[in-house]
Amino acid sequence: MTTRLETYYNISEKEAKLAEIYRKHGDRVVFIVPGGLDKELLTRQVSEGGSFFGRRPAVWTWGDLYRESARASDAEYLRVIDPPDHNLIIDYVLKNYIREVEIETNMPESSANLPPGVLRRGFATVLGDNLRELINEEISPEYMRNLLGIGYEASYEPEAILCRLYEDYLAYLSKNEIADSAQIQTLTNAVLNRDNGRRFASERVFVFVGFLTFTGGQRRLLETLRAAAGECWFILPESGIDDYYDSIRQLGAEYVERPKWSVNIRRILASGEHTQFEALARELALWLTGHGELGALGKLSDYGELGILVAPQGLQTLLNALSRYKIPYNAQVRESAGDTLAWQLLREMWEAWVSDWASGKTLSLLTHPLLDSGYGVSDYSDIFPEGGESWRKALKLNGKALGRFESMEKLCQSLERGGMPAEIMTMWRDFLNELEPGDTLAAIAGEEISLDFIIRDTLAVIHELDKKIEALRDLKRDIGDAANVRMAGSEAVAYLLDWGRTAKLPISLPQSRSVTVYAGIPPVLSRHKYWVMTGIDYNSWPGTLRESPLLRDTAKKMLNEREAPEAFAQNADRPHMPEMHEQRQQKEALFRRLLATAECGVILTRSYTDQSGRPMSESQFTDALFDSKKADIDRCYIDMGVTEYPASRMLPRHGDLWFPAAEAPSWTEKLDRGDFPRSVKNTAQRDKIYVSLSELDDWCKCPFLYWCRKTAKLGTPSRDVYDSSRAGTMIHKLWEDCWRERLAKGISISQLVVTHWDSVVRQGYPELISDQRLRRYESYMRKQAGLLAELQDKIEERIRGRESVEIEYTLPEYEIDGVVFQGRADRIDIFKGGAVVLDYKSNKSEKNKASQLLQLAAYAAVLRAQNGLRPYGFGWLGLADANISGYWHDDYLHMYRESANKSKELESKVDEALDAMHRMAAALRKGVFEANYAHKECPKCQYSTLCRRKEYPLYQLEDEEHEKQEGDGDE
Repeated sequence: MTTRLETYYNISEKEAKLAEIYRKHGDRVVFIVPGGLDKELLTRQVSEGGSFFGRRPAVWTWGDLYRESARASDAEYLRVIDPPDHNLIIDYVLKNYIREVEIETNMPESSANLPPGVLRRGFATVLGDNLRELINEEISPEYMRNLLGIGYEASYEPEAILCRLYEDYLAYLSKNEIADSAQIQTLTNAVLNRDNGRRFASERVFVFVGFLTFTGGQRRLLETLRAAAGECWFILPESGIDDYYDSIRQLGAEYVERPKWSVNIRRILASGEHTQFEALARELALWLTGHGELGALGKLSDYGELGILVAPQGLQTLLNALSRYKIPYNAQVRESAGDTLAWQLLREMWEAWVSDWASGKTLSLLTHPLLDSGYGVSDYSDIFPEGGESWRKALKLNGKALGRFESMEKLCQSLERGGMPAEIMTMWRDFLNELEPGDTLAAIAGEEISLDFIIRDTLAVIHELDKKIEALRDLKRDIGDAANVRMAGSEAVAYLLDWGRTAKLPISLPQSRSVTVYAGIPPVLSRHKYWVMTGIDYNSWPGTLRESPLLRDTAKKMLNEREAPEAFAQNADRPHMPEMHEQRQQKEALFRRLLATAECGVILTRSYTDQSGRPMSESQFTDALFDSKKADIDRCYIDMGVTEYPASRMLPRHGDLWFPAAEAPSWTEKLDRGDFPRSVKNTAQRDKIYVSLSELDDWCKCPFLYWCRKTAKLGTPSRDVYDSSRAGTMIHKLWEDCWRERLAKGISISQLVVTHWDSVVRQGYPELISDQRLRRYESYMRKQAGLLAELQDKIEERIRGRESVEIEYTLPEYEIDGVVFQGRADRIDIFKGGAVVLDYKSNKSEKNKASQLLQLAAYAAVLRAQNGLRPYGFGWLGLADANISGYWHDDYLHMYRESANKSKELESKVDEALDAMHRMAAALRKGVFEANYAHKECPKCQYSTLCRRKEYPLYQLEDEEHEKQEGDGDE
């Protein structure tokens, strides 16, 4: 029969031809397009931009062709499963296979002979992708076995595992009389090879539009159609890559009257991955006003002439940038249920349940907008309930919040018990309906129109759930045993989450005079006057291409290159599996076809660096566009220059047009936030200022840190179940009680720890015993206290010449210029003419040399100045390592430990502490607390935002730029 082929660069070139074919053949014409979203786009092409007031043309996908041909020829029609059903069956087949291997090898799952990857959660997705690829190319398991030499005996090589699971999957589909969507072409071919099928084809004119490539199954179907149909037209896109095996060459047709094109391309380069969106939005806003550098591409009449492609992960950043510059947009995003508030609630709720309603996770969960619990974090941030019972008690005064909490608890218990897919879906649907999401979200959104999409998507999710539950009720008949698999706990939640990822919500209708934004590859028949592609860098185009762990490139080469067995040689069109180099070429062809979306000009944006700040190179595909060695004057891409946005240009420069709602120009008067480093002033004057020596180390690290903790009292409350501060206080009480009794009765410290432990815990931290979650802490501290007591007993045996021991000793006050230093030492061992200062710590002893060094050295300095006691040593007894560290005079070192820092460092540390006290006194009297950005702990400080440390590098950069500009002016 007649076959006609025409090619195009932009689909607008074939608008007249498509309309002509439809006018000539009328209702006999069937247009076949790659995807459902192309149907409306093609209808507009056929109408030449007008409207149909009569019968609309038949625009079908491959699935429509199968359904209509089967119906017209009275052939059996197999139900085509959707992605969630596909996942269920893949999971079922895989589990059966693993169970079989366990039985054969007499080994549990965790140690079966299978490669480790087979037992991992993501393997089912990899398997499903490989199976669909094989089905698309009509490669049978038997064909694989013959060409790859795979026998039927048990083998755990990747290709052997794939072949076996492929056989099981096809057998399951056949047994239950259902079909994978990848089988549609094969099934349609079988229908059209029947007498009624051929008659159906002969009565129609088929027009295939927009296919860049055909799969093996599609090519064989086309051969059948070309032989049977009254007439076949192919309106196919030109890839622009001469050696690419595209749909035109697959049909065995030559390039006749190839289209011509000349594409103007402007590039935008920005300093960061996200700032490229800010730069793009600013340039688009300038373009519409007739300013900026994009005018080189032509005139922009309104934003409706623009289409933008963005990766899903960058969508929200782009939309935020467009909103700031008041650019209207229409996001053509086929969102999934998993992107909605409902699925966010499911994830957060299950995480909280698994954590036994941990304080932090539940605090966040109860503020979720769908719950509308009337709950605020501040209501319970001071008590931090842990566990279901604690939360029920805490929420008893808030009836609505308690009701929501109990509903979630009930749902989680039901999911833990589990059920079949339909039951799991119903549990979740009923819970959502109980929340009355429409009314709840409408009350939150109020008059804010921009929030309406949240209400729409949430209600759409429930509608999709209703449809899926209705279908699942019949799954026993439709997909067999896979529908009867029970799932419980995390497996049930994973099923809901997987369904959410595949369940698509209705797409927004296009809007005139608005930028069309595509989060992912747009329909192949999309067209825009100007086309923008973001993130065009080497990491994305081509990005990382990986071979499948189940079907490696070596196996694909064997399938492609080996001579087919005689039984399979009858078909001249042998199956072909794309290898890695071909996959890269496919991606480059896709890249060029995306450029062809534009009718007048293209804008490519990218960042200089990736998210980690590493330099990022331009896409190789972009470089190839401007390769002069391969230039073709009839088909060329013209470089219209680069617009660069380094960090210094993110603010409008003097004389630039700027947008007050979105940006502040660099020349406007700036708010003076003070010089660097950041400092605060305390102007209040007092006769005397009282300071604890325990704060000396904080002040020396950073005076601003000291001010935040001491004056502003900005400490961060702990949300952990275990309160380290209470535990530390309790341990100090233990050593105080033990030492007082030892001094009175001479009993060993080890014995006294055993005697006093329970009473000290009951008085100081009873939850260590009563709360199951804290008992491991109690056991650990009891053990460590015993070890530290043994160490102290050994030290006591070595000590000679000690005159007395002071416990919880209050030091005499030490005044410097009206600043009075105070302190209390845990323990002081007094010898003739001197003393050793000791401090008990909960952490490891050695760590305190960095954090509390000056505190103990200052205690020794005060004792020397006020009591005339020479420093013989100071140190820390650490509970975590049951050890002692410090600085000692040579004559006393052997008493306290075998090795330590000796007298030379001891004296210098005491002098250093005294000097620090004088500097601190002068600063306190002056009332200035300046940030110290040079301290090694500065990057980890919780007050780095207040002290503006993160702004400091930018401040330095601005100073350097200012100095450079002044220097240029002097020249």
